[in-house]
Amino acid sequence: MEKYFNKLDEIEEKEEFNEYDFEILRYFSRNPDSEIRCRVAEVLAYQNIKASEEILLMLLEDKDELVRTNACESICSSTSKEVVEFLKHKVVEDKSYLVRGYAAMAISEIAVKIGYDIKEFLIKALENEKVKWVKINFYRALYVIGEEEYLKLLMKDLDDEYYGIRCAVVNILSELASKENFEIIIETLKNRLKVEDNISVRAEIEEFIALERAVKNHIRN
Repeated sequence: MEKYFNKLDEIEEKEEFNEYDFEILRYFSRNPDSEIRCRVAEVLAYQNIKASEEILLMLLEDKDELVRTNACESICSSTSKEVVEFLKHKVVEDKSYLVRGYAAMAISEIAVKIGYDIKEFLIKALENEKVKWVKINFYRALYVIGEEEYLKLLMKDLDDEYYGIRCAVVNILSELASKENFEIIIETLKNRLKVEDNISVRAEIEEFIALERAVKNHIRN
């Protein structure tokens, strides 16, 4: 199996993929080993052309949830309305909560780039979602498309009883940090740190706070 991964690493290092590279990726995307299919999805990240989208769309229907999840992450670079429509089905119908959450993230990023209105769709999907981890990813998606009130809902879940959710919220907030919201995010995290008793969550918050000066410098530029 090592030879497959070596070949995928070799392709990934290229700035542009040629047709032969895509033929290899198509072939590997049908490999019986899910780890290889997962790696194919990762390699296709940021290759925003039709050939890569065709493979990723196929992988979004893969039987393995981690393959579908990786495909959701990689297809974020798309600028296709057709991809948005396809992802809508994954957001509401996929049996894997991981896939639904990452599909929500992907659909929001694509929609912002192409000016595609998905506000009503995301709000309705959120109403029907039962899994908290997916819900916080819906909050992220709605905030990304400009619905600022969902940042408050996201920060509210820093008080969730499950540390895994709190940890996920910290990670999402660090990804969403910008010049406009940095002060409120850092203040909220500092307040949470005063009462947080889970080692993993504390570590995530402390890491972000430690980078406060660097982050401020970065978002000013």
